[in-house]
Amino acid sequence: MKMIVASLQEKRQTVSDNRLYQVLVGRRTATTLFFAVEAQVQAFHGLLPHLSKEQWQVFCQDNTRPNWDKIRLVEAKDLWLQANNQIPKAVRNLWWESFALLLQSLSYTRHQNNSFIPISQTHQAQHIVKLYFAHYRQKNRTMTKADIAKACFEEIKRFANQYPQGLNDLFWPQFSGDQVLGATVDQVARQANYDSREVALISSAYFDTLLATCIQSNGVLGEFFRLLVQHAHPWNQSIEITFCHLNEGLGMEEIARKRGLKVSTINDHLQEILLYFPQAFKQDFCQQLGQDLEAMPKNLPESYADFQALYGVDKPFYLFRLWQYYDRVKQLPLGGVWDD
Repeated sequence: MKMIVASLQEKRQTVSDNRLYQVLVGRRTATTLFFAVEAQVQAFHGLLPHLSKEQWQVFCQDNTRPNWDKIRLVEAKDLWLQANNQIPKAVRNLWWESFALLLQSLSYTRHQNNSFIPISQTHQAQHIVKLYFAHYRQKNRTMTKADIAKACFEEIKRFANQYPQGLNDLFWPQFSGDQVLGATVDQVARQANYDSREVALISSAYFDTLLATCIQSNGVLGEFFRLLVQHAHPWNQSIEITFCHLNEGLGMEEIARKRGLKVSTINDHLQEILLYFPQAFKQDFCQQLGQDLEAMPKNLPESYADFQALYGVDKPFYLFRLWQYYDRVKQLPLGGVWDD
């Protein structure tokens, strides 16, 4: 909690108190998600689900700035702020389990033992890892599983070198190529004399940052993370159905009719999808507005009403949001930049 409070004090200069409150309690609306990404406060989403308005108002009236030197895990501050807690818990768990299973398999390979009980019994996680090995070997026919293991752990170690050893010590007992995977969050917490909640938050942030760092690379982990996100999108099942219809070439109104939902609901779905895959909407933007996103004026309309006055009342809100997103957010939540 101290880490959360101290981090929030710094963010309150750029984000309104009400918007921060909506993020903290985990409100999932297209607007809240957008503002969280815009302000780079995805790490705070849903961390205090039971926070009352009264408690929040008391905190907002306290202008004292906590000293990070007095807070445990100070070395994890910058890493923790990279966490992406906006991704639905079920999806994040699947990503985590798939990654853990990959490292377990590679760890045992380094120990020349291919017989083990998988750390995850989830069919989808096992399918993703098997698919990855088949996919990677097809692209790199000369690489053995041992070669993949060596390359994978070298990539992780290069990533780990950016952070203090004390922080890496919280992560490596759970995921290490030199030791067979085994330690749980509770075991690591007891050994390091930390709270399990702290260890879980930092380990999760460590994974999120590793994913965002490697997903655009051409290495072993880049291939794995792209496959992972491709097979487990960062949104709920209802949005996944909308995404499938979108890929079929259906427009917003057509999807709404087909699903029996309001157009505004589908509009919200598209706003969440474009947070993670905005490039997919650039052609749509050009077709509807007659101009490439990159060529749009730098002075954004102040409101959606102004946007409609300029480009037509039939233009959907998600196009206005896409323009805002392009103008204000340079680093995408899953890593990479707009022009990838």
